[in-house]
Amino acid sequence: MCFKKFFLLIHLVSVVSLINAQLTIYTDYNLQGNSGTCVSKTIYLGNNIPNGLNNRIKSISLAQGYIATLADSTDGTGERFTYMSSKSAININLSFHLQNKVSFIRVMRLPSFKVKKKGVCSTNNNEIDSIGNTTWFYDWNDKDVSTPTREYAPMAFMWYSTRDSFITKLINKDSITHYIAYNEPDVNGPSRMIVSQAIPPFKKMQSVGLRMGSPSASYIHWQDTFARAAREQKLKIDYVCVHWYDWGAYMTTHPDSIVSAAGILTRFKSFLAAVYDYYRKPIWITEFNANEHRTDSVHHEFMKIALPWLDSCSYVERYAYFFGNDVRSIHPNGSLTTAGKIYRDHESVDAYPENIVDTRPAFPISLASWQASAVLQGGLNQSTFAPTKIHSNLTAPLPITRGSGVVLPPTSSSNGYWGGTSFSTTTAEDGIADNKFLTFSLKSKNGKSVNYHSINKINIRIGSTGPIKYRIDYVVDNGRTFLADSISGPLRVTGNYTLDSIDLSTISNLQNVPPTSTVTFRIIPYDASGTGSFLIGSGVNDTLPDFEIIGGFSDANLVSAPLPTKLINFQLKRNSGNQINLHWSTSSEINCSHFELERSTNGLTFYPIATITGTNSTNGSTYNYIDKHQINQQTYYRLKVIDKDGNYVYSHVLIDVFSNSNTNIFVYPTVSANGLVKATFKKVVKNAHLMVVDVHGKLVSTYNLQAGATYQNVETFALQKGTYFLVLQQEGDMEVAKFIKL
Repeated sequence: MCFKKFFLLIHLVSVVSLINAQLTIYTDYNLQGNSGTCVSKTIYLGNNIPNGLNNRIKSISLAQGYIATLADSTDGTGERFTYMSSKSAININLSFHLQNKVSFIRVMRLPSFKVKKKGVCSTNNNEIDSIGNTTWFYDWNDKDVSTPTREYAPMAFMWYSTRDSFITKLINKDSITHYIAYNEPDVNGPSRMIVSQAIPPFKKMQSVGLRMGSPSASYIHWQDTFARAAREQKLKIDYVCVHWYDWGAYMTTHPDSIVSAAGILTRFKSFLAAVYDYYRKPIWITEFNANEHRTDSVHHEFMKIALPWLDSCSYVERYAYFFGNDVRSIHPNGSLTTAGKIYRDHESVDAYPENIVDTRPAFPISLASWQASAVLQGGLNQSTFAPTKIHSNLTAPLPITRGSGVVLPPTSSSNGYWGGTSFSTTTAEDGIADNKFLTFSLKSKNGKSVNYHSINKINIRIGSTGPIKYRIDYVVDNGRTFLADSISGPLRVTGNYTLDSIDLSTISNLQNVPPTSTVTFRIIPYDASGTGSFLIGSGVNDTLPDFEIIGGFSDANLVSAPLPTKLINFQLKRNSGNQINLHWSTSSEINCSHFELERSTNGLTFYPIATITGTNSTNGSTYNYIDKHQINQQTYYRLKVIDKDGNYVYSHVLIDVFSNSNTNIFVYPTVSANGLVKATFKKVVKNAHLMVVDVHGKLVSTYNLQAGATYQNVETFALQKGTYFLVLQQEGDMEVAKFIKL
């Protein structure tokens, strides 16, 4: 059966199976709105997602004992997350990246037993049974099956293992939840591949809809290159697989007799800590031992101290000791060796003591923002630049601070800005070496783990010889320093500019950062034609930030019990004075504390503008609020309904499309992570069309509009990251709106 035909058939779910749905999907936050049900062993694609909910899901409920993969592309790639309800049912709002974008769903049942960290790697089922006391295994293949007491983890040993017929057979398998990529593709052998050859079959693996493991490479350089390429292609890696045999130490520490098990474990710990520090993802050690040249006694002692440590290590998810010619687990007569007995007798711990959920923010908020116009003589004599606003769950241990190579601006013309001059370097590396950068740090508090979504805005001013490229990097605590992103700025002309948004949400190190950790960012301006200036600010004394970081907190997505306050409508209209009248009603209010009215100018970042106390009337109440702020652009509003216990829900978002003689086209959202943006405009005439143009003026796509049309949905799935313009052209007139693809 061909691959495509198989996918069509798997959607013919029986009526009986629908009665026992394991995943319920909803069109609104907090398990509200229209719903649909999904059952295990089924892949739902596009318009086959139940009840017309393709690209319309905002929250989900996953029953305990199941695993569900949701992705925004029908081949399982792109924005994607695999939820696992190992401890309890999961009721959660989808992260901002998946809201109204899900077009791929697969649900599978978790094993009825608790999977432990300790597993076995072997092609000999008799050996696996003899070792016993393990709850999972793999065999460098994908042909075996799970048993009533042991889960099977299939592996795509090489690219050949991802042919359509192989993928189809794997989709048909029951009782599998995880999928491992290639075995040592960086060494000579049947699975050897360069990274560019490894990416296309890995993309096909995503279509199986299981939790995805990386290749198990022998050398970290290949692994790093693969991870970067997978990230660029939006291919998900859920956990990192590694091999370790202490080869480096063996080569330099002959004779073997002087090597202690404790020394081997120290190097093992250091290796795993470096892997986790780099990827910030769970680790599977799919092969490891004390090295084939070591004696049996060293292996025995190493196992006795390494296995308990692996069970205690929070970022090690699973491990499997390698038994081969160097150290055997069974004798030729089938009885266990000493090594086999040590491994068998070790009691491991649960691999999944907690649910696995997407902690990226469902409701991105402003974590910290800086407004240069609020700093008196900031360019001249303000030594540091503290956040103008910072969330109550954050602190800024280090305000924005100049590197020692940055010179203060020499004139008062830089008042209302903040930065410096002497940015004369041609590369970012030179800027780091010469201390010509700006740096600051943020740290969570109140026990909240934080997720960094994006650097949403950077207003800058540069001189004619100043830098026109910018690199952002970061370090968590005292670990390695990593690149967040690099962006190109304006032409080399003195003036004020706004740099593009920088997506941080795909960087695993910046998600679920514990409250004990500090993240230090660094801005390195470079590519200057002389000794030029770089200043943060817009030159305008307003309420809008010049520099802002967006994010959220890890516990904010989880759905609380439904609030007793029932919101029945939320509406707006613009009055003759260009003010916004907002109106909402409730059908009942019990334990209601207050409402927070929030406003946004980009549909992504909302700021509170008013707090309205609830009446607590059991029969409900009506509320009105006039936003007297003069708003001459498209604006967004939402309500935060908060009860006396601190629980809250958000309303739907209202959009006010501002229109005057000079403006006819608006876009929502102005920042698109994936999916669609919506262009709205006055009724167009015959032969009008809407063009998508990149920042270089290249035409990307064209939509021909019917006479009388007032909107057009614009697909952004295939667009690369960057800034784009929507150009509305009719009867010789041309109007433009801008949006950003993350």
